[in-house]
Amino acid sequence: MQPSGGAASDNSTTWCKRMVGAAITMDVGISDLTTAISGEAQLAVKFPVTPQLYAEWQVVEPSLCAHLESTPLGSGPAPARLLSHVSSFLGGDHHGCAGEAGLHAPLDMLIRYTWGMLGDSVGVTASFSRDKTDASSATATLKRPDLTAHLNNALVLKGEEEELEAKLDVASSELLSQTNLPWNTLNFGGLPYVICYAAAGNKLNWFAQDHQGCLHLLHPTPFNLQTRTGRMHALLASVHCFKAVLSMWKVLPQSLALPLFKPLTRAHGTSVEAKEEGVVKLIKNFEGNYVHQLQLTRWEYVQQAYRIAEEAPASGLVVPLKPPSVDNRDTYMVVTQPGFVARPTSEEELLEVVMCVLSALSHLHNARLVHRDVRWENIVRAGPGAKSSWVLLDLETVWAVGHVRVELQ
Repeated sequence: MQPSGGAASDNSTTWCKRMVGAAITMDVGISDLTTAISGEAQLAVKFPVTPQLYAEWQVVEPSLCAHLESTPLGSGPAPARLLSHVSSFLGGDHHGCAGEAGLHAPLDMLIRYTWGMLGDSVGVTASFSRDKTDASSATATLKRPDLTAHLNNALVLKGEEEELEAKLDVASSELLSQTNLPWNTLNFGGLPYVICYAAAGNKLNWFAQDHQGCLHLLHPTPFNLQTRTGRMHALLASVHCFKAVLSMWKVLPQSLALPLFKPLTRAHGTSVEAKEEGVVKLIKNFEGNYVHQLQLTRWEYVQQAYRIAEEAPASGLVVPLKPPSVDNRDTYMVVTQPGFVARPTSEEELLEVVMCVLSALSHLHNARLVHRDVRWENIVRAGPGAKSSWVLLDLETVWAVGHVRVELQ
């Protein structure tokens, strides 16, 4: 029982649900989204803000108040959490941060927290991840975006960020360098586009990337998050973008090779990550630990195995899109065609798997190599354009016939 004068109930969820509306059942094309964002289209409900902030904006930016509602927190139900979030962002509470925190704070409030509250109201949770790796350790095309968001493991948002405002074009070009490839349907299914952004200092551009890899600017000029107008219109755009993502719920891919930009860590310093170019496999301390200490393979055997996979027709071996290499930090890298984990569902499919694996082993054995790690975890269903319908992975365990001394654990 709530005592007299107790805290009023928070109806932020109801308010957010009304703001999202029937987005899940709508079709929102890129042109529709561009029109909504460029025209600062009204939402179904206004953003709740404190009476103090509303009064301040009524004096200095009265036109923006068309999107706001002065909402006192009294004894009745009120959207306390949403009001606090919106008032903090629009009031510029993040401007006290410096360095990376100063760059990330407004973007996190604008995108992560806004999308989080809207998603929670309709039972949809976006999973966000920031890239914390050293950008100097990767080529531009293999670098992970600075921020990504996934729904049901499908990539729906990615962004590039620069600390200096003058580098907005750099952030946009980095985004373009990662998005100018036609999509693989294994990663994107029937998605018509994903949301992208480029941010530098206080400037922000929103984009949509279509299935051909082309970027479409959603607003003619960058949003300036240092101004009231910029923050207001950027927040409107963020909500419109999330509504567009919800409208694509029914066409999210059901079977994913691997979620894009979500690295999986394996034993012996190995990691696997799906990127738009293909599946990237890295092994740290390759020569020092993997080869010499653990004796799991030899560099020349791995090179030979991938040459066979690349050259042989219908080999049953995973095909490299970029051949294996070892850099000056002793990090091994290979980029291969994507596939997805599956099990045969009929005797015919099982026979097909067996024939593909036998073909793979035959090619290796003809070259006097053995695989040494044939198991279901290393057999995947291949995607479009592959030489075989099923392929054998993990060519980093090959060894020479007659010289197998160390068994895999």
